[in-house]
Amino acid sequence: TLTQMGQGADIVFAGGGTNTLGIFEAAKEKGEGFYAIGVDQDQDYIQPGSILTSAMKRVDIAVYKLIEDYIKGEFKGGIHSMGLEGDFLSLSPMNYTKHLVPYHVFGVLETLRETVVKGKIKLPTTRDELKEFKAPISLVF
Repeated sequence: TLTQMGQGADIVFAGGGTNTLGIFEAAKEKGEGFYAIGVDQDQDYIQPGSILTSAMKRVDIAVYKLIEDYIKGEFKGGIHSMGLEGDFLSLSPMNYTKHLVPYHVFGVLETLRETVVKGKIKLPTTRDELKEFKAPISLVF
């Protein structure tokens, strides 16, 4: 991570696992202008001010929905893909860093989220789809 930051990266995504804490520590060590992004849950508190945000998988919401479906008699077994619709994925509240991000960026992110939820952008789910995917920037700007 320090090598990446030394080569010009100012934000590094922590992909999970045991490397995460090292990435957070590197962002703190490099100081102002260098950040990590947490993963799976709100990890912003681990290094306040050094973790820009966290990409959260809202397992709590997913489990609640599945239990709710079961109680209603609507549960169906199988693979359940849960994403932006239903708030199963979200960013952390950014309690320590929100002031660092220009306000309009949050509007752009919300527009993108709505565009994905409405099906106007189909996000890739396989490696082949990812190779072919072109981000439709014109929808946002």
